[in-house]
Amino acid sequence: MRTSKITRSVAFPALFCLLLLISACGRATVVLLPAPEGQANAVVVTPKGGDPLTLDKTGMAVDVSTLTTSSYALSETGIQQRFSNTLTALPEPPERFLLYFHSGTTKLRDDSRPLLPKVLQAIKDRQSTDVSVVGHADREGNRKWNFTLSRMRAQTISAQLRQMGVDKKLMEITSHGEENPLVPTPDGVSEPRNRRVEVIVR
Repeated sequence: MRTSKITRSVAFPALFCLLLLISACGRATVVLLPAPEGQANAVVVTPKGGDPLTLDKTGMAVDVSTLTTSSYALSETGIQQRFSNTLTALPEPPERFLLYFHSGTTKLRDDSRPLLPKVLQAIKDRQSTDVSVVGHADREGNRKWNFTLSRMRAQTISAQLRQMGVDKKLMEITSHGEENPLVPTPDGVSEPRNRRVEVIVR
């Protein structure tokens, strides 16, 4: 029995933001949906009896249950009309907050402090039980120190959220050090946008 294969060509944690797979009346359709915050996404689909086909633009679609490799475009209105029930049933995408720090420290910048109440409100509104607190550093300093510093930053934000009433059991703390920068730089370069903690509320 031949089956259709779907492969993500861009890693992305929220699958429902990448594609929509619908089976109805013996017809299976894959539609590429927009990713949040302008992130790039794409998916490779191999229809039964066909060649691999890359969907890399929002609204691109393919019927994987037919012997074809032809894709077609669906407008936002068309997607809503055909898949409204499925889209309504999808979970909300995660809400993300970026909080920035002074160089070499765990001191939150003044322009990031107003985000903390918004994080708290998002947790309450969603009744969230899954909050990720991810620390980052720029490439100023050595790799080992930057990993430690990024974890300390994540712990700082976690502690402030606990003081605001968030249960520590809801939060998972991780640190990436100087990896996964917002702005890639050479080693030894100070970059304010990379000195951050990302809070992800699901």
